[in-house]
Amino acid sequence: MGQIRGYHNDTEPDLLFWRIYSLYLARNLISSIVWIKKAKPGETTIMLEKIYKAIEDHDYFERVIPKWYEEV
Repeated sequence: MGQIRGYHNDTEPDLLFWRIYSLYLARNLISSIVWIKKAKPGETTIMLEKIYKAIEDHDYFERVIPKWYEEV
């Protein structure tokens, strides 16, 4: 949270930031599966756990601001 606020001069990021953040996150989740299977197939389960956590933090992308940001 501190890094995100710091990036925005200690203010709350606007909705556009979160929309772009969510888009990049969703895009990178897909490529993470491909990458882990090629680079470290033994860690696929660990990567999938991280992916599912990110998806759950966004309520399967029904929300753009992740739960971890709003809960604190």
